[in-house]
Amino acid sequence: MNNDLLIAYYKGEVPEAEARRITEWLMADKEHEQYYLRLCRLFEISYWMDGERKPEREALAKKRFRLTGTWQHYARVVSQLAAVFVLGMAVHFFLNHSMNTAPEAVHEIEVPTGQHVQLLLADGSKVWLNSKSSLSFPAAFNGKERRVKLEGEGFFEVKADAERPFIVSTDHYEVKALGTAFNVCGYEDTLHFETALLHGKVEVKNLTEQGQTVTLAPHERAIADSHGWKVKPIESVNHYLWREGILYFNEPLTEVFEKLSDFYDIPFEVKELKQKAPFCTGKFRTKDGLEHILRVLKETHHFDYYMDTENKKILIF
Repeated sequence: MNNDLLIAYYKGEVPEAEARRITEWLMADKEHEQYYLRLCRLFEISYWMDGERKPEREALAKKRFRLTGTWQHYARVVSQLAAVFVLGMAVHFFLNHSMNTAPEAVHEIEVPTGQHVQLLLADGSKVWLNSKSSLSFPAAFNGKERRVKLEGEGFFEVKADAERPFIVSTDHYEVKALGTAFNVCGYEDTLHFETALLHGKVEVKNLTEQGQTVTLAPHERAIADSHGWKVKPIESVNHYLWREGILYFNEPLTEVFEKLSDFYDIPFEVKELKQKAPFCTGKFRTKDGLEHILRVLKETHHFDYYMDTENKKILIF
């Protein structure tokens, strides 16, 4: 399989028919999967380096991969990859499944802290997974419905199929769609659940309260917490730019710290702010890192911070 074609597939830039062919190739052999994952990791290293030299690094990453004809050279590449992973500079994910291609085979993808990933399902639907999220999905959708299990946050562009609804299930909720684009957020360690519909139509079902169902129209979101259900308009589609590696804030600074804490999985301790809960609006690239975001926020919102590496937390004062 051509390396350039595999990179295009990873970036979601191949036609549907070609994507299906590559998906089948990946599922046919364990070695194919490993080859693809190594290539993606090299590509991601180039992406997360200096943006001005990104084209050069993409070419270098692919060239280096083609040179891995011996295990000795490959070992050197892997050691470099391991160092980059430790520094948190590369996107990577874990594909936990057997390469059984039977229809009942279930695949699972887990996304590490501070990263996101895109994948293409067997029916042509696209999925983006946010930081600390996982998705379980079948090797093929052969039944009367297309069902996946989400833990965390995912954005779905569902391939239309009037005969087989697409269902995203979480521990307590289900979202059913025929052909649409929507965001689902339901992390395991919180009571908060939210579904936002960009276009199409979805039904959101509460599995714990007599099957209560809410139907959303485009640009609406359903929010559930310990106080019950609410349907509200989507304030801004910028909230879903995370799938492009962009964090968007439009809230009090203290809530921004909470989001950064969740995304990067590091506690924030706010001692005292010079201004009382100033409002913050802005966009940040996740690839620039947490410290860059804090430096910018510090200059615009007049606070100081200290990265306490010993206690693994960030102090805001």
